[in-house]
Amino acid sequence: MDQSVTEPSLNVTSKASPTQRESGVIVAYAITIFTSAFLLFQVQPLISKFILPWFGGSPAVWTAAMLFFQIVLFGGYLYAHLTSTFLKARGQFILHLGLLAFAAALALYTQISPSESLNRRATKNRRCSRFSCCWV
Repeated sequence: MDQSVTEPSLNVTSKASPTQRESGVIVAYAITIFTSAFLLFQVQPLISKFILPWFGGSPAVWTAAMLFFQIVLFGGYLYAHLTSTFLKARGQFILHLGLLAFAAALALYTQISPSESLNRRATKNRRCSRFSCCWV
């Protein structure tokens, strides 16, 4: 008996280059990631520099500010995970648009600098902690 064994052919197709739409999406993601990282690493030292003299300028102030921003960054990662897990694309869009509008209004109102009313030395307000000053 002659049994012929045929091996299954591997039909591998490879894309030589991404389509124009895929390239646009990749560029949009790259710009978004670069812009967000740039803004994060510009705002973080800026706010820390503002509040550093208010609390005596010790290394503990800088450490507390860095800890705050790292916790907020983790919160941002958690937000991204939860929204992508539980919301559809339209819900994500509406939520992001609302948060961006709120952030823009807050940035225009505060002018990206903490208020002098938060300065413990100027107002003798002992309730203002390092973390609460970063929140503003």
